[in-house]
Amino acid sequence: MTQENRMGGVPTSCSGIKLCLSYESECKSKSKDIILLANGVENARFEKDDNVFNGMRSEYMSSSGRNENDYLVSTWNNGNSFPISSGPCCLRVLDPLAFLEITDLTTARTMNTGFIGGIYRVVLKVTAGTSEWCSNLSISVKTNSFLLASEGNDGVKRDEEVVAFLVEQSEEPNLLEVVETNNLSRLPMGWRKCRDDSTLVVESLAEKESILVHFDLYMPSRRDAAVIDGNIILKTDFTTTFSYEQHRHRIDNFNVGKMVSCQHYGHLVWKDPLRAKYDISNVPQSNFHNGCIRPGNFISDVGSENPEGNTDDSLSLHFQSGQMLGCKMVLYPFLPNLGIDLLISDIRVKTVTNNSSPATASVYESESQLCTNEDGHLLQGDAQLALSYIVHLENSCQSEESEYLKVNLGLSTIKWKPSELKLPSGEGLSLSKQLSNDKTFAKLHGPLPICSYLSLLGPLVGVHRSPFRVNVSSCPVSTNLSTPFTVEYSVVNETKQHQLLNIDITESKSLLFSGLEKFQFQMAPYEKYTFGYTAIALTTGDVELPSLHVSSYRHKTWIINEKDSDRRTIFVLP
Repeated sequence: MTQENRMGGVPTSCSGIKLCLSYESECKSKSKDIILLANGVENARFEKDDNVFNGMRSEYMSSSGRNENDYLVSTWNNGNSFPISSGPCCLRVLDPLAFLEITDLTTARTMNTGFIGGIYRVVLKVTAGTSEWCSNLSISVKTNSFLLASEGNDGVKRDEEVVAFLVEQSEEPNLLEVVETNNLSRLPMGWRKCRDDSTLVVESLAEKESILVHFDLYMPSRRDAAVIDGNIILKTDFTTTFSYEQHRHRIDNFNVGKMVSCQHYGHLVWKDPLRAKYDISNVPQSNFHNGCIRPGNFISDVGSENPEGNTDDSLSLHFQSGQMLGCKMVLYPFLPNLGIDLLISDIRVKTVTNNSSPATASVYESESQLCTNEDGHLLQGDAQLALSYIVHLENSCQSEESEYLKVNLGLSTIKWKPSELKLPSGEGLSLSKQLSNDKTFAKLHGPLPICSYLSLLGPLVGVHRSPFRVNVSSCPVSTNLSTPFTVEYSVVNETKQHQLLNIDITESKSLLFSGLEKFQFQMAPYEKYTFGYTAIALTTGDVELPSLHVSSYRHKTWIINEKDSDRRTIFVLP
């Protein structure tokens, strides 16, 4: 035996071994050669003396220190020069073992991270072991994907709808294949789902020779366009099995090898390549609130500003139907420390349509292309890309029981592509046949530079119906000094209920005011009511008009709430 395969350490696989055994007790004078051969060796021979064997077995079975898991026991006449403690007293002959050395060159470089919606290439370095020659080396890959979501401190929850699968390049470069998954995913152009479970890598591999093998994984984008939350892990475990004929000598026509196999385990965590931050805080606030039942529009001196059942704690943004919003979106790489740049070549924002919901957030110039740079925008490191669009909110629900509906502020579709991640250069490495035939991505691994699409939903907001509709019926832009002018407002009751309105008009020091300052009036269902005042300007220039405050007694909300800092003005000529 060689030093590497000594007894008592590394398991030894051999064609045969010869031992000379003698029994120390009753059968001391009887000795017989015993030859133990490995399984499958032809002309196996096992010679023993029955008396010697039975005596050994009897003494062993009666021993109080025996191990019940032992299945073979023997003793030898070791002599005084070789104590029994210097070596084992039993030998197990094993079948051939695989000695392939497998090194994952990809997952460590990418921190076990792949991009959702993209193709991820795993490259393995396979090296034949010492005194081992391999022939007909083949590879097969099995995957298992699941979604891990934290549920307090009780454990995890798995979602079986999440699936990643093996893909390969098609001979048809313009092929668009749709995979029958729960998401009905469309693969990138020129790619298809793998059709073979096992692939021949190389016909022969010499001792200590290395070769690079690969397989490609694809994780479809989520159909609901929702990004993966930071507390959720989308993971794929993969098991790679290598099978080959092992030869203990150089391969020739007369040397028949034995089939052996070994496995390599790995995993990937899938992440969205991009994330988006939204800002709609700069929306100008209108003084006409139309009695909208939403947070921020309740009268502060009527008790709680958030009556029970009117709002949802999961929403922080509430707007009234008919309002125009300016939405700013800032895109940034989700994993800037990964060392992979992202090229954004196209961004389109469209209206989110939902046939089951009467609420819409119509994007101004629907299907508009916001990013028109031919070369695209390259996001390196923690770089960001900002853009803006306008949406119009509308809640056409006729039911008065539903105070508001939820809607997303647009759906953004982003065309992106990761930068190239080249394989480490190494001497003595050869490419497998599959990699050699791949002229485009032969020297690349990790996320392949293939154009993919990412859909991002805008922030979720609540769109509230308005019980009233308010218009300014008459308000001149300018007037002459000491000339009377009239300002009128009209209010329409949009509900089936009788309404009581409170009106408070605050005078202006630059005007002579004529009319009621504080009063109430009742409105029948769907009734229209017009009110106003007459005034005379006392000074020239921009003159502030009286501020108007109209509230609903039933809903405890503002219909018109003109603050002193946002008063209307009229230009007075001499």
